[in-house]
Amino acid sequence: MEVVEAIKVENKQVTTLFRSGDYNGAKLHAREAVRLTREAFIELEGLHPAVASALNNLGAIHKAQGQLEEAGQAYQVRTQLYNMRRRTKFTLI
Repeated sequence: MEVVEAIKVENKQVTTLFRSGDYNGAKLHAREAVRLTREAFIELEGLHPAVASALNNLGAIHKAQGQLEEAGQAYQVRTQLYNMRRRTKFTLI
């Protein structure tokens, strides 16, 4: 459960920093959240909805910074994961 708490902490930091306009700080925490969720759910090949949520946050940060190509990539992977999720049931963290 420690990793779940770490993911929650990272996501909270993303939200706080994003809302304050510190996009670079938010991006660092968003990348860490993506890494942690992928590691935590490696047995699911990263298909857990928490991974998609972390990618969505990263995409929003890139978009806010005008990095549209990077945002598009994050959103594309997120959408693929959400579509795969519809075919499989997971417990949200």
